Amino acid sequence: SIYNKNVFNQFKQYVNECPPITDKTALKLINELKEYLGANDRGQGYCISNMLEYLKRGIVIHHGSLPLHARLILEHFTQQGFCRICFATSTLEQGINMPFDVVYLNTFQASKTLSMKNLIGRAGRSTSARKFDYGCVVVKLDNMSAFRTVMAHQEQLSSVSLLDTTDDEDADYSEFKNAIKTDTFSDEYNLTDKEVERLSAAEIDKLVKATLDTLFQNDTLIPLSKINKDLECKLNLYDYFRQLYEHYLGGRKLSDGEESVLNTAIKILLWKIHCKTFKNICWYRYAYAAKTKERRELTKRYRLSSSPRVREMIKQQIYSLSARFIRGFDDIPNRNLPNYSIYTKGTRAVNVDYDRIVFDTYDYLDKLIGFKLSDIYYAIFEQYFHKYYDKRALKLANYFKYGTDNTEEIWLLRYGLSFEDIEVIKPYIISVNQEEIVFSPDIYTLSPQRLKVVERYL
Repeated sequence: SIYNKNVFNQFKQYVNECPPITDKTALKLINELKEYLGANDRGQGYCISNMLEYLKRGIVIHHGSLPLHARLILEHFTQQGFCRICFATSTLEQGINMPFDVVYLNTFQASKTLSMKNLIGRAGRSTSARKFDYGCVVVKLDNMSAFRTVMAHQEQLSSVSLLDTTDDEDADYSEFKNAIKTDTFSDEYNLTDKEVERLSAAEIDKLVKATLDTLFQNDTLIPLSKINKDLECKLNLYDYFRQLYEHYLGGRKLSDGEESVLNTAIKILLWKIHCKTFKNICWYRYAYAAKTKERRELTKRYRLSSSPRVREMIKQQIYSLSARFIRGFDDIPNRNLPNYSIYTKGTRAVNVDYDRIVFDTYDYLDKLIGFKLSDIYYAIFEQYFHKYYDKRALKLANYFKYGTDNTEEIWLLRYGLSFEDIEVIKPYIISVNQEEIVFSPDIYTLSPQRLKVVERYL
């Protein structure tokens, strides 16, 4: 309902009660989020974020497909009392520090008792003031019976481990379960020992070498522009990465849906290893889906024409452009995965929702690339390096795991800092290793907000 905006229509009466925010601290947080997402204000062309437009009126949107940095900004925004309404999914069940005066439980039929109590815990806040501070929980009258049933239920932990269940529809995870139970899981690669062995097999060495020969020239990554201009190069790379992933699955061929998801992930991976920021990646995907190049050319013709008839024709052309196919995130492996676009057939290019692109891109980066693919490709190329001492393989392995081959940046990432943080604090670092980060005294010239990122290391 957040994606299709039904929830905003449902609560339109309350949304309309929220005037624009004028507080300078709140506006600073809103601008920080705007900069991170690469969004524009309404009326400023492309990449319009409805989430930001709502935030300007104190209306927060919170769910698990928001980038972590964006969630932190929204949580600070709420903690400081700027939030008037928050539309959230079950992420609030996870103990997030976002206190509210009123929690309205709209849908909870499938909720468990512990989850319900966590949601109720969002009402009210702890305070050191000498007063009884409390919040309210509101439930529809016709939901009271279901609410009592959930709350009265005695929550019991299952006596059977999920590792011992055998009701999986897909057998792709059975090997993982067995590895955990038999202590044959590699902590170094986050893969099972059998998977690591498969990914170092001699038969994939030719694939690895072909990938390195395509991606590197004189031990240097070829520019992204060269990959994009050379269609054969691009198609070969996608094919190599697909075949490597199929080796990870034990030789099983991918379904159309799986291959479509993997191709999108590979495209994002290539942007990532070429040091593109999150907002850059979101822009590339949005520009493709929303046909911004074609719309700019038509808009230019519109402005140059003095004929009302021609201008009206061009205007109709702009609004009749259909959005391009763009594959939304889905978890893989999944043999039964269908192939579909984020946007339904008939969606106009001008109606491509930038927020959907942001949420979907984060899902790819966090849930698929960060959680799975990075480990797989890191294991492949890192093991190849140990076999053949090909420095290109180690460089690419580091790009997959860390997004950089710079030793100092890798250490900072391992300390828990983000690339956005590193960009700010890097000029103030004297040295960094596994034991410590040494800062120059000038670090204290940073703003308190910037300094907070590294205060635990000072």
